[in-house]
Amino acid sequence: MTLGSAGSSHYRAMMVSPTSSGTTQDIVFAEYWWDPTVPPTFPIAAHPYDAVNYNDCSDCVQFFQGFDPVAKTYQKAFLAQSGSIAFTIGSGNVQAGQFAGSATNLRLEEWDLDANPDVAVTGGQCIIIGSLEWDAGWSTPVDGGQTDAGQPTDAGSTTDAGNTADAGSTIDAGTTDVDAGSTDGGA
Repeated sequence: MTLGSAGSSHYRAMMVSPTSSGTTQDIVFAEYWWDPTVPPTFPIAAHPYDAVNYNDCSDCVQFFQGFDPVAKTYQKAFLAQSGSIAFTIGSGNVQAGQFAGSATNLRLEEWDLDANPDVAVTGGQCIIIGSLEWDAGWSTPVDGGQTDAGQPTDAGSTTDAGNTADAGSTIDAGTTDVDAGSTDGGA
């Protein structure tokens, strides 16, 4: 089975940092993919990062530079190729749960995600992330999925007012977006 395809399951946490332009964002995704017939047992201890390409990784860390949330485009994509990653919590289902973990010494290479198979960009840039942590939770919205009408707190009472300093960091590693336990292949 090719991971990331229909019939596979995954947890995904998204961390967002607005760029200085104010119109784009830098986004980091941390993902864990598995065959739904063999659910993982957490915690999963720190281990070497083993990505070959996005379509075949089970531990995936991506970085999208200059993401435009209106146009749904990005300037550059990067995929981690080495480092260490651990998953401390992966619980719940589509309705409610938590996904947490950490990574250290990640080396991300500029990546062509549109190529088939996806590949490193020849002569592309590299980014090193010394450490990365995430702890994302989700639950079925009380309002049936309606927008929050611009309220400065989300359902978990985590400050999320769209400020660059969200919970003391320029990276919002809170409950911004989680795609958990889905079998949609990331669509």
